[in-house]
Amino acid sequence: MDEHDFCRAMLRETMTEVRKRTTVEQRKKSWGWRSDKHIEFHGPDGYFWHGRGCCVYQARAQGWSAWMAKQDEKANAVVEETLALITDGPS
Repeated sequence: MDEHDFCRAMLRETMTEVRKRTTVEQRKKSWGWRSDKHIEFHGPDGYFWHGRGCCVYQARAQGWSAWMAKQDEKANAVVEETLALITDGPS
């Protein structure tokens, strides 16, 4: 297995979760790019991620993972805010 095979497998696993969280249109509009060792991912709603890597498969896998982590952070912030309102009341 070469590094591209590994990256394709990583993307395949990542996309299992991405499909649960996105629409077909969001996935079609998202794209990755590679130049030398620089990789970029352009995702839904203007989301942008960049880093170092070997191929566009890696850019897409890492980009989607970062996008999902950002979505989880937003969801956790809403939950914490809601819980604060329930326990402390409005400020």
